[in-house]
Amino acid sequence: MGSGRRETCESSGRRTKQRIVLSQLKRTAVTGYLWQILGQVGQRGVALLAIMILARFVSKEDLGVYGVAISVITFIEMLRLGGVLQAFIAHPGDEEDAKDTVFWIALLLGVGYTAILFLGAPAVASLFKSPDLLPILRVLSLTQLIDSFRLVPHALLLRRYRFREKSICDSVPVFIGAAAAVVSLAFLPEDKRVWCLVLMFLCRSLSAVVITHLFLPHWPRATFDKAIGRTLAWNGFKILMSNFPSGTLEQFLRPVVGLRAGMAAAGVFNLAYSTTTPAGMVSHAANWTLFPILARHAEQAEKLRDYLLRALKMVPLPAVALLTWLILTAPDLIPLAFSERWAPAAAPAQWLSLAIILRSYTYVSINSMLAAGRASPAIFIWWATLLLAVALFLKWPLAEGDATTPARIVAVFYGFSCLLSLILDSVTFGLRPVAIARALLPTAVSCGAAAAAASAVWASGLLDAWPLLRLLVVTVVYTLTFLPICGKMMGGTWRSLFHPRGFKELLRVN
Repeated sequence: MGSGRRETCESSGRRTKQRIVLSQLKRTAVTGYLWQILGQVGQRGVALLAIMILARFVSKEDLGVYGVAISVITFIEMLRLGGVLQAFIAHPGDEEDAKDTVFWIALLLGVGYTAILFLGAPAVASLFKSPDLLPILRVLSLTQLIDSFRLVPHALLLRRYRFREKSICDSVPVFIGAAAAVVSLAFLPEDKRVWCLVLMFLCRSLSAVVITHLFLPHWPRATFDKAIGRTLAWNGFKILMSNFPSGTLEQFLRPVVGLRAGMAAAGVFNLAYSTTTPAGMVSHAANWTLFPILARHAEQAEKLRDYLLRALKMVPLPAVALLTWLILTAPDLIPLAFSERWAPAAAPAQWLSLAIILRSYTYVSINSMLAAGRASPAIFIWWATLLLAVALFLKWPLAEGDATTPARIVAVFYGFSCLLSLILDSVTFGLRPVAIARALLPTAVSCGAAAAAASAVWASGLLDAWPLLRLLVVTVVYTLTFLPICGKMMGGTWRSLFHPRGFKELLRVN
């Protein structure tokens, strides 16, 4: 009897402890998600505000050149990191033993890729037939070396779930860069104003290193562990095999548009893409929050399945809601925000919003696979999508100055990646298709109903003469339709999203 009672008590104690751990883990995930959203939306929102100001002073061609340069720089940055960042975050060993090795790997890669960019800039400028691209690429190549000093403290902030500090380190540098760019307008001649955009990127990179080290300084020792280096390099390579095609898809859209439709089209496409970025980064922020948490539970299949279904239900929801609103309002919003000469960016922004909605679900699936150590399906998804994208961009005819057709192509191949990732979720994690569909339903119904209600305002034609008023009315109708339906579909009441207590209750039940 006594033994039975002890076993019962021990079992009960274990269950209680598991509930406490799960509660703490959930609280960490939610808190981290909110901080990441704040940081990413702040970061991208300020960048978008800066572009709204600067777009009134720079030409479409200049914005196209800058967009191509940033795409090349960001692509090289992905190669430089080579999966090392994520491999270090997920590293099961002692971080104290690994961090110095990671620093020297990062510094070596920073020096190497700075040299590659600097020396390869003439070839890139010649490819795009743009002499202005050469000095911009050479100046921005320095950011590869600068950013290598940030990798270790940045990864440690994520490993230790210090999402608040990570959010500050991401967002404050953007404020500094945007301020420097706007101030520099007063000193630059009209034909050199593209350099205010370059200054914005440089100042952001420098200040990010300084601020990250203020929160978590790292002074490396002259030590290098070859075994840890080999392990991180191999794990990083596997992650890179997934990141490479996805990074190629994201970063070479603007250069391809510039090559096939001209720099003016690339400028329009760049501005349209910039309008969608803040909303798209909402789900990206959640993925960064979930990755270290999922990586710690890679061997617990049941928990991983549960976390994935919750992630599919919750993570893309804010981004999908914002991007659906942008699809509805882009024809009014873009001319009002950027001036009438950027009105051609409205249609590309609508197609890109749809593309990023679909990409959000792909990212959730891919990050779950990588965190669980199942890189093969993630690699397959991105490489298959990249091959489709290349085929579409090669075969689909593009006219000079046309930015809308490339945006449609993006929506097509991200739709393919979304469908493929959901199918492989079912296979990889043993999830029933019905369970996945049930996880997607609340977002689809909430956003669909809100879009239908707001579209009725457009269809009425009553506010055609007042685009600003129509924008406000559509926004109000969309919001007041979305919030109650979403609250109900997520397991709460019609009023759950109208007050903090109801919002907390939804987080608890989901």
